[in-house]
Amino acid sequence: MMLYALKYLQKYVTVLPYDLTVMSIMGKHGGGFGTLSALSKGYTGANSIYLHPAETGHGFAEIKNISLGIIDLDITVKGEPGILHDDLSTGTNAAAELGYIAGYLEDYNRLMRDANRFDFGSFKGQPSFILNIGTLKADGGYGGINTEAHLNARCRFYLPLTIDSIVEGIAEYLKKRCEEEGKVCFENIRIEKGPFRATPAFVPNDSPFVKLIERNITEVTGIDTFIHQYHGGSDIRFPIVYGNSSCVGIGPSCILPEKGSGQREWMSVEDYINGIKILVRILYEYQNWKE
Repeated sequence: MMLYALKYLQKYVTVLPYDLTVMSIMGKHGGGFGTLSALSKGYTGANSIYLHPAETGHGFAEIKNISLGIIDLDITVKGEPGILHDDLSTGTNAAAELGYIAGYLEDYNRLMRDANRFDFGSFKGQPSFILNIGTLKADGGYGGINTEAHLNARCRFYLPLTIDSIVEGIAEYLKKRCEEEGKVCFENIRIEKGPFRATPAFVPNDSPFVKLIERNITEVTGIDTFIHQYHGGSDIRFPIVYGNSSCVGIGPSCILPEKGSGQREWMSVEDYINGIKILVRILYEYQNWKE
């Protein structure tokens, strides 16, 4: 869509009175490092469009202008070996204690989801806090006492929460539960920030750039009611936070394959062509547009 829109403009518009940078980036699920690498080399702009299919099925009615913050967590629980390798009367199994920690985190997730909800946008009332436990693993084998066990989790959040407040809040809650129930010693727990960290980012729904995009989507598709959706730690956050650029995500409707089918995601030809038309209109109109 990007390349065909540019090809059309090159053929029919001799000169655009502004610089236009096109980036094909990698690493979305690895932290958006392709985008960050480009920004660190000076590639940015006053405004940016992030092209990405809408897995929700909303298509061009979905405007991605909000990016959640993300923090990965690595939690380690230490155990104690027994006099014999399987003697729990003189040892502590870290794997068993990690099970309690996982349960505490699930309880904390429910509390925070109830306490933190969006008060704006199309998802008003939805939780702005999401904690998902990833993997649980221990170092021992069958029949032995595990002296160390590990849990990985990812937390998505929005303002006023921050990366530091998330880590501090989880630590305080785990300490409280450990002291109340006495099943795990909090001193044996280590909580560390994982490799993926992202701050929240937001372009207002009524900003001129959002309205410019919406107007051209309406002209091409007839869609005039938009869903201002958040994207979980998406690539829009880096241009907004570090590039001083209003970055908005749009894209055609994406149909996800059935689980186990082995098929790829796909989109309709009509949506694909409409996407090119929308981009051409936005880029052409941008030359006469003043924010």
